[in-house]
Amino acid sequence: MIEKIMGYIKSAAVKLTDTGFFHVFGSSIINKVISFTSGIILVRILTKADYGVYTYANTILGFCMMLNGFGMSSAVLQVCSEKTDSETRLCVYEYGLGLGAKVNAALGGLIILIALFVPLKIEGANGYLALMCLMPLFTFIPDLQKVYLRTELRNTDYAYANTLTAAVTFVLSVGLALTIQAKGLIFAQYIAFAITAILLRNKFGVPLAVESEISESDKHSLISIGGISMVNNGLSSLMYYLDIFVLGLVVANENVIAAYKVATTIPTALEFIPASVVTYVYPYFSRNRDNKLWLRSNYKRLVISLGGVNLLITVALYILAPFLINMIFGKQYMDAVSPFRILVVSYFFAGTFRVISGNLLVTQRKLKFNTFIAVFSGTMNTVMNVFFINAWQSNGAAAATLTTAIVTGILNTAYLLRTFNKIQYSR
Repeated sequence: MIEKIMGYIKSAAVKLTDTGFFHVFGSSIINKVISFTSGIILVRILTKADYGVYTYANTILGFCMMLNGFGMSSAVLQVCSEKTDSETRLCVYEYGLGLGAKVNAALGGLIILIALFVPLKIEGANGYLALMCLMPLFTFIPDLQKVYLRTELRNTDYAYANTLTAAVTFVLSVGLALTIQAKGLIFAQYIAFAITAILLRNKFGVPLAVESEISESDKHSLISIGGISMVNNGLSSLMYYLDIFVLGLVVANENVIAAYKVATTIPTALEFIPASVVTYVYPYFSRNRDNKLWLRSNYKRLVISLGGVNLLITVALYILAPFLINMIFGKQYMDAVSPFRILVVSYFFAGTFRVISGNLLVTQRKLKFNTFIAVFSGTMNTVMNVFFINAWQSNGAAAATLTTAIVTGILNTAYLLRTFNKIQYSR
């Protein structure tokens, strides 16, 4: 029995290695370690107030990025993953790149208008927001290049590109923050994204040509999937920004915002775990979208394995919360302990159920249900944030996130299982 189990584990490990899983997962770990280390250093370089102002400006940028690329990242991933011909995948990618770049160029203009004419409640946030106006374009291009690598199952190249972006951003962020404070974080990202895009073109052969001709059916698929995905992804990301946005409106204190941002740092960093898993499994679930037995079996294994890992992490972080906050961020951020504990529990439900099932629903093209969930969760989170923050401030923001994660996790998982069960064996 033991030999059989060990043989199964060895066989699975070899398969995962050959298909690039460990490159993707290893790269994600490295990236998050770099990002997390950078966050620790930057929190200590910047004043608490300056960090709060930057965080609030970045939150406003996040709202604008709800329109990011007209959802082309999700659309290109899905449509290309369904194609067996490499030349067709390339043309679809190039068309999506051109369309998304145009949308994000216009989005940059919108950000400038907001920065110039909408007075934000946190002093200094308008200036930072103006500097971020090119961020939509600079982030979209290398992101879509890496999506193309995923559709080609070039997981090793994808992992290398991701790590490069994180490493360059870290070095530049620390260096520029020491000289020009929070403004340096913005310029560091611009440079890092530009370097990544050039590398992906020159070393990995991912072109930057745009607007290739594609069939009308592929064009329709891209636009329809992209539009719905833009709404879905935008409304889903709303939960990540509403907390800080409402805190800024209700409390209007950059120090409270900075402490809450610190509380979100580790739970947010942990999202690389389900994100890495989804990055790896998505093309396989997409290509087996009609195989009922395969889908049910592999989804069950996926949730049990990931859930066990997430549970261990959640329990450990909850117990060690005061020690971790004090050691990593300093005594000035001890007011982050309570919301941190709530957000760690939220991560378990989001990372085990909501993220995985939500992404796999796209492989079944259940975009309308994702839209419903996005609208429902956005509305629910907004209402709870207003009431909970008024009552408990930063703890209320965390409680709203936790409640939304539990409810949407249950709904996503139940609907995905229902979808799998409705697949006909003959399909």
